[in-house]
Amino acid sequence: MGKKKRGSNNTDTVAPESDLPNSASKEGPSSKLDSENFVENIPIFKNPKFVQAKASSKKSRVWKTLRQITTAEKSVPRAVTYLTIDVPVSLKPPKKYSDLSGLVAKYTDPVTKMRFANAAEFQIIRNLQPEVINQYLALRRATIL
Repeated sequence: MGKKKRGSNNTDTVAPESDLPNSASKEGPSSKLDSENFVENIPIFKNPKFVQAKASSKKSRVWKTLRQITTAEKSVPRAVTYLTIDVPVSLKPPKKYSDLSGLVAKYTDPVTKMRFANAAEFQIIRNLQPEVINQYLALRRATIL
């Protein structure tokens, strides 16, 4: 005769999706958050209120010729330019080079005061005659033995 409807399994009344907790909507779980927190998603280095200033087109830029630039550089006293040779003293220590090979020398022979870069050069320096050593030091303008 008749079917009884149970109260707990009633399918006639369904709650809307917006009322259900922790349910995903048709648009996606973060669609509501994206629209509500739009201002928070903008990167901090981008300012949405920034307006670039327009350059005034009324002023024309004045260009200097190369001759005007070089004469202005010559008129400045003691200025370091590409045209001047006088430069300030360097604050870095000068590099030391080997007397035999010309490589960067880390070592100095305590007996002959000649600079060398590796052990092979050291053996050559120890086998040299004193006259040859004096000639190498004279090239470097070092004190002669």
